[in-house]
Order: sequence, then structure tokens, then C-alpha cells
Amino acid sequence: MEIRLEDIMNLCKRRAIIFPSGEIYGGLAGFFDYGPVGIEIKRKIVNSWWEFFVIKRDDVFGISPSIITTPKVWKASGHVDEFIDILLECTSCKARYKAETLLEEYNIDATDLSLEGISKIIEEHNIRCP
Repeated sequence: MEIRLEDIMNLCKRRAIIFPSGEIYGGLAGFFDYGPVGIEIKRKIVNSWWEFFVIKRDDVFGISPSIITTPKVWKASGHVDEFIDILLECTSCKARYKAETLLEEYNIDATDLSLEGISKIIEEHNIRCP
């Protein structure tokens, strides 16, 4: 039996997990609102994550910064000049992968590689879609 995204979305709507945001007004592609069940699932996931990565560690402290901030913060943190995630897409199945993550599976460090360097490694090692 083939499971389609449409089937999953219908199940999520019926069970009040998530709904397309503003659906009754035509919606907005890619945006979703949590229903009563969905918000509880999300809360449990967030709480588990927080406990594992923050509460149980002595060297990590939680903060809740603003998402919208002055561009100076993004510049100072390196996100403007240095932050690049190269995305690879399989031409057969259309699956997408971060280049760095895919190459790590082959024990190849792609942290400082350019697009040309990554393309060369993929060709040299005959790397294919997992």
C-alpha cells in the first residue's frame, strides 16, 4: 500500500494534530497550525528535547532570544558571510540531502568545501542517493 502525503494530512486534520494555516481563507503553502492534539505532541517533544540537551547538562543554559533582530547580530555570528548549506537533489527519486550530511556517511568532511569541490568528490567516489 502506498502512503501519500495527502493521506497523512487528512489523518492529521481528522485527529486535530495539524491544520493548514488559515485554511478557511485559502491557506498559505507550507504553513501549519497545531490543533489540540498536535500542541500536546509538540509540547512533549520539546520537553523531552529540553530535558536531554539542557536540564541534564551542566555546561548548557537555555535562552529564548528574539527571532527578529538587527542584521548586525547575523553578521557578527557569521551567518551572513559564512553560513551556506549546499543542498543535493536526487534526479531519480527527488529526495534532498544536505551535502555535508551525505558526505559524512562516507567519512568525508565537507565542512569547508565549495560546490565545485563537493561535485568533484561525489563524482570521484561515485556517491549515489542512499
